[in-house]
Amino acid sequence: MDQRVDVFYREIFGDLTVDREEAAELTEFLQKLQPPPDKLPWLRATAFKIGCEFITEDDHEKNVSLLRTINFIVHSIETVCMEPKPLENTVTLDEEAVEEFYKGVYDGLSVDQDENSELYTFFKETNPPEPQALVTTRALAFKVGCEHIGENKDTNVQLFRCINVVLHAFEMCCLKPKHLELKLEESVDLGMDISAAVQHLWNLDDNRLDPEADYTMNVQSVSFNLSTILCFSVVLFCLNAHL
Repeated sequence: MDQRVDVFYREIFGDLTVDREEAAELTEFLQKLQPPPDKLPWLRATAFKIGCEFITEDDHEKNVSLLRTINFIVHSIETVCMEPKPLENTVTLDEEAVEEFYKGVYDGLSVDQDENSELYTFFKETNPPEPQALVTTRALAFKVGCEHIGENKDTNVQLFRCINVVLHAFEMCCLKPKHLELKLEESVDLGMDISAAVQHLWNLDDNRLDPEADYTMNVQSVSFNLSTILCFSVVLFCLNAHL
């Protein structure tokens, strides 16, 4: 999954725009990806992490376009994979108050432990947004962020990280993962032999290590034969399936 996400994000950041066709592709990508609930924060954070690599020096408009592209990715993640939490004592959205709060967070270009607690208090107690205001509340974090983009790359990287922290608190307080129903993209032949089964598992592993790049095997010191290794791999797979 990690490699597929990395490649897909970089393709989106390539032209720093998301047209209607790319929007549909992003939705389809997330639907097929079927990310588990604990992977959703990583999906959002990775958009910022890779996005920071595309920040340029002295090109304000390009950096604004980059941040807007990240906003669209986050919007798709929240729309496809998440849904509103049932919040108590919700308040009518006051855009000016929300913008002022975000400005206070971004002014220091860092979020310490106390400020992080203030974020959770803001979204859960002070300003719990109504369901119809969730998109605007998140979008305002990006709008104010665009106003804080400067000319220095390192400063902008810090700003992007601050926005990511704000969104993490927002999602933890106001959203929850949708119910996940895993769907196999292809049927599995339960009658395949051990060799074919191991090859199938290998093909499914997007993040497998590459020979000579990530590891080197000294065949002269290997005492197991191929059949033993294949059996051991199948046993590990069965154990993981039951965890």
